[in-house]
Amino acid sequence: MALDAGGHTGTTTKKVVEQLSSVTVGPPQASSGLTGDKAPTTIVTVEQIDQVRNQIYLEGRNLDALEKINTIGQVTNTQSTSGPIVGTMKIVTASTTGGGATVFRPDNTHEVWEVVSMSQTRVNATGSTTTVIRLANDDGDNVLIEELADNSGEFPLNVSSSHPILVTYEVYLTAGYSPSGNADSITVKVAVVRVR
Repeated sequence: MALDAGGHTGTTTKKVVEQLSSVTVGPPQASSGLTGDKAPTTIVTVEQIDQVRNQIYLEGRNLDALEKINTIGQVTNTQSTSGPIVGTMKIVTASTTGGGATVFRPDNTHEVWEVVSMSQTRVNATGSTTTVIRLANDDGDNVLIEELADNSGEFPLNVSSSHPILVTYEVYLTAGYSPSGNADSITVKVAVVRVR
């Protein structure tokens, strides 16, 4: 159900706070010993913030609620105006038998992820292969990001820190290799972290 102010400025703000009132701003300090599986289950998540934020209509009467959810996102470190969002880094894996496979595509159109590192493993390689990592879209357009010849291992990621590899729902990460007959398959692992 969307958070509609119904003509009363404070109603949407109240609903925002009510939906998040059962969660804490963040985890306790590591010195408390409450880490790993001992950590409280009440720590706010990026998904919870997204769920509440995405219910608010972009209307003048909801500006207070939008300001509050922005403040909550900043305080809880679940949204970012510069840099990675805590708790979102993960490693994704994809395998292909040559032609190509989607390695990573965000779940929705409102997310931006940064590629941190990539590696490949060749399965039953019998000769030289070249693995390519590309940014692609649904129209079939693609841009080469990296190439790695022959060996399994880390991709060089020859990009400067001021120009990271960013992935969205519309332009996502793919991998393929050739010639396909020189290996049964390749497995690509990519470390990604959400930045928006």
